Amino acid sequence: DEENYLRATKYVKEALKYLNEAAEENSIKAYFLLGEIYNYGLGVTTNKETAAEWYKKAVDEGYADAYTRLADFYITGTGVSENKDKGFKLYKELADAGYDSGQSGVGLCYENGYGTTKNLSNAVEYYKKAAEQGNNYAQYRLYKILRDGNEGVVKDVDSAILFLKQAAENNYNDALYHLGIEYYFGELLPKDNTLALKYFQCGYDNGDVYSSAMLGVQYYTGGDLVEKDYTLAFKYLSYAADNSEYIYNDKVLANVFKNLGACYRFGRGTEVNQSLASYYTEL
Repeated sequence: DEENYLRATKYVKEALKYLNEAAEENSIKAYFLLGEIYNYGLGVTTNKETAAEWYKKAVDEGYADAYTRLADFYITGTGVSENKDKGFKLYKELADAGYDSGQSGVGLCYENGYGTTKNLSNAVEYYKKAAEQGNNYAQYRLYKILRDGNEGVVKDVDSAILFLKQAAENNYNDALYHLGIEYYFGELLPKDNTLALKYFQCGYDNGDVYSSAMLGVQYYTGGDLVEKDYTLAFKYLSYAADNSEYIYNDKVLANVFKNLGACYRFGRGTEVNQSLASYYTEL
C-alpha cells in the first residue's frame, strides 16, 4: 500500500545517503552497492551508465563481484560501449585469482567466442573449475555441452546428467526445467512422469518461466503427465505470458499464447474475454 511504499522509499533514500557518504570516504563495497542500486533500479531510476561507473571504481580497487558485473556490461554493451575483449580480460583476471564466477565467465567466452577464439574444449575446462566450486551456471553449461558433444568435445551422458542434477539440487532454474524435460521424454534418463512433474513444479515455485509454460500447456491439453485442468492451466499460462520476455524459444512462446488465447475465448479457467483472446491469438 501507499504507506509501505513511502516507508520503503524513505529507507532507500537513507541507504543512498549513507552509501554516498561511504563512497566519498573510498569504501570499496559502497562503490559496488551503488552500482547494484543503479543497475537494478533499487529505489532509483535504472541507470546502466551510472552503474558502470561505480562498478569501474570497485574493479579498480579489486572488488571481485564488480568484475563479473562490469565484464557482463562489456560483453553485452550495457552501460558502456560493447567491448568483448575487455569483458574476457576481466573474467580471466578473476578466474586466475581462483573465483568461480570468473571461471564460469571465461567458459562463457570460450563457448561463444566472446573476446577470444571460440573453443569448446577450453570452455569445458573452465566450466569444470567453476563447477567444482559449486557454480550452478557452469554445471548447467557442462550438461548442455556434454549431453550431445560437439566441436572436439566428446559426448559424455553420465557426466552431463551428473552436472545437471547438481545444479538442480541447488534450485538453479534452467537445471530444474531441463531435468524435468529429461524425465518427461526419457531420452537420457528413464521416463518418469512423477519426477518430471516434480521438477517442473519446483521450477515454477522458484519463478522459472519455462517450467510454468510447460505446466500450463500440459494442464491445458492433458495427457500422460497430468490430467486436463483449465484452472491450473490458466494459472501457469498467465505467469508465463506475463514474463514472456524471458522466453527465447519461439515454439514455447507460441504454445503459451495460443493456449492462453483459447482460455479467454472459451472461458476455460477464467471468464470469457474476446479482446484478450484476440490479443494472445494474434501475438
